[in-house]
Amino acid sequence: MGRRIFQTTLQNKWKSCTPPNLPPRKNDDICNDYSYYDVNKGRCVCKGADAKEKEPEKYAEYPWGTVCVECESSPEDRSIVFILDGSGTVGWSGWQEQKAFMEQVLKHLKNVRVGVVVVSDVSFVAFKIDDYENIKDKVT
Repeated sequence: MGRRIFQTTLQNKWKSCTPPNLPPRKNDDICNDYSYYDVNKGRCVCKGADAKEKEPEKYAEYPWGTVCVECESSPEDRSIVFILDGSGTVGWSGWQEQKAFMEQVLKHLKNVRVGVVVVSDVSFVAFKIDDYENIKDKVT
């Protein structure tokens, strides 16, 4: 009662929303699992530094916090760029150490875009972010 259920065609998910003509029940009840009610802002905000509001324009006609502000963690929006020393001063062993370090870091990361820049007398972008589908292809 007092809530509307609808299914979005884009995400094919069910969402439960409070119509704008009804007062919200409790502040904590109007936010989803990935968000919380911020009393100072008077609306739901996403948890975590890497979270973002999904499609806020979809709910633009409603006041903030009264309609299902859907947040999600967005690791696919994370990027890392390695800057490698390609000058002759590091030598072959230094180059291999840089490469091994990069491989170790990437082994512990998932859902992240990777780029590589090599700095030397003539610096260049070795791999643009998302040149390869597989992260291992980037460093081997």
